[in-house]
Amino acid sequence: MLPPAADPPPVLPPDPTRTVVVRFRLPYLPSNEVFLAGSFNEWHPQMFPMIKEEGGGWIKDVALPPGTHEYKFLVNGVWMADLANFRFVPNPFGDLNSVIKILAPPVARPPSSRRSQPKRTLAPSKP
Repeated sequence: MLPPAADPPPVLPPDPTRTVVVRFRLPYLPSNEVFLAGSFNEWHPQMFPMIKEEGGGWIKDVALPPGTHEYKFLVNGVWMADLANFRFVPNPFGDLNSVIKILAPPVARPPSSRRSQPKRTLAPSKP
C-alpha cells in the first residue's frame, strides 16, 4: 500500500523585481477570441485572454521570469504557433511550440559604500 500523496508545493507568483514584461502580439486575424498559453501558465489559455487592437491584431503583456518558455496562441479554438517568432521546438503532439528566452534583468547595485578619498596633490619637488 502506498502512502498518501503529499500536497504539491504552492505556486509562488514571480518576483516582480526579477521579471521582464513581454508583449505578445498576433497580427490581424479574423477571429472572435484569442488566448495565450504556455509553460509560464501551465498551458491554461483562459488565464491570458488577449486584447483586440483597433487594427484587428491581438496583444497581451505578460511578466515572465528569466528562463526559456514555450507558448502558443489559441485562436477560435485552434492552437497556433507564433509565426513571427522563428524559434520553435517540437511538442509531444507532433506540432511545434514557439520559444522565447528571457534573460535575467540586471541587478541594481547599491551606491558604493566607499567613502570618497580627498584628492591628493603632489608638492613640487625641491631642486
